[in-house]
Amino acid sequence: MRGADLSTVLPIITTEHFNLQTVRSSTTSEAVGRAGMFLATVSTALVALSFAGQVTDFGGSFAVFGAVTFLSLFFLGVVTFDRTLQVSIEDIQAAQRMNRLRRLYFEVAPGLAEYLAPPADSDDVAEVLRSGGMRVARGQMLLTVAGMVSVVNSVILGVLVGTLVARMDSDLMWAAVVSGALVFVASVTAHQRIQHVRRSRSERLVP
Repeated sequence: MRGADLSTVLPIITTEHFNLQTVRSSTTSEAVGRAGMFLATVSTALVALSFAGQVTDFGGSFAVFGAVTFLSLFFLGVVTFDRTLQVSIEDIQAAQRMNRLRRLYFEVAPGLAEYLAPPADSDDVAEVLRSGGMRVARGQMLLTVAGMVSVVNSVILGVLVGTLVARMDSDLMWAAVVSGALVFVASVTAHQRIQHVRRSRSERLVP
């Protein structure tokens, strides 16, 4: 910024700030839209399963229909989780860049400090999130859209595995419940591990 004409630079940085705000709005809209589509599909599939169960008397054909349905839902959950995680990372990177621009505002116009909320001192994700009033913790990832999708997706996978085990031997219902619970826990852990690794990797890529 040294030697730069403020009247030339200011429109550039304000336009960039507006563009980044637009990016954040679009990522939020896409994440909400994809999660809503996923949950609506799950709800519709469960209703369809209830009707199919009544028609087939919950026999072998119902098991096949249920397995195909839950596998389809799990696939939809995986791609929804991946995309909502991508847009969440894009949103955080945009927030980091906006924070950088806000620091620039205070550098070129120190008098704004009395009227605007102060930016984070660095572009570190934790600092940027804290400046927005968010709590920074490992469990915070469960509160994201991707975290919510991961839990629902893990429930689907756990129910699928538990149902298949119960179908093999109806007398071992305890084994079906335990198997479903273990798969659920393992799936949630795997989803959160993936989310943590992807977010940590993206933090090092922000220019």
